[in-house]
Amino acid sequence: MLWNSLPWLWLVVCSAYAQDLHRIVLLGLPRAGAERMHVFFTCHGVQSLHYCCDGQDAFPCATCGECLHAEWSHKNPNAWQACAPPSSSLTVWSRFDVESTDPFGYFLPQHFALSLLLDDETLFICNHRSNWPYGISRWHSMTQRILASFGRQENMRVTVPQYRARRKKAAARQFHVWLEESIDQQDKRLNVTMTSLREIDEQHRSHVRANVKDYPLVAWNVDVDEPPIAQLQRYFPQMEWKASCWKGMDGYDEGHLIL
Repeated sequence: MLWNSLPWLWLVVCSAYAQDLHRIVLLGLPRAGAERMHVFFTCHGVQSLHYCCDGQDAFPCATCGECLHAEWSHKNPNAWQACAPPSSSLTVWSRFDVESTDPFGYFLPQHFALSLLLDDETLFICNHRSNWPYGISRWHSMTQRILASFGRQENMRVTVPQYRARRKKAAARQFHVWLEESIDQQDKRLNVTMTSLREIDEQHRSHVRANVKDYPLVAWNVDVDEPPIAQLQRYFPQMEWKASCWKGMDGYDEGHLIL
């Protein structure tokens, strides 16, 4: 199977329309290398929108996700154009999720509204990291939002037993017992969380595969931890892509759950 040979990152592009592309849209889940791709394109002078769509660099700002959600809710077929700053050139959409508080979670168009994104004027990048579950688990609130969005909310609180001891030695023994029990609880919950994150990762990848398979697209493989220069030069030969623009993002490669 073609898709089995693309374990880390799929780039789906309609090569017949390569010269007429209006935008590049990243379809990966949060913390799957979108910021690295954003920095890479921005370094080359390509307009890239990462979270903010009002010209700001960081929150507080008018977010791309909120704008797109509002336009789609009003059934605007030109939502991309309505939310992007005026530009006659190619635009990269690297992050456009929406954080919600009630219910607590994410609105992820790249998963829950994927059909609204698909057209022949867009180059799609499904940015995926093989160690994505470990990377995102370093961010407690994001982990909880992802789990909640996919109906897998986990209780991550560690139960603290109540104990009383009059003597210091007895209190110390009870403390060590409690410490071992709490570590065991944390390890068990971490295993459950990591299993859920791996399943969510595969669920999303399968969902993308199922939705793009009927499009007349060409898929090509890119390792998200390496600059996609060769692939980009194939479709954008007029650009001089530079490896120096591919910058590592600290803290993305290894991770542990922060409680």
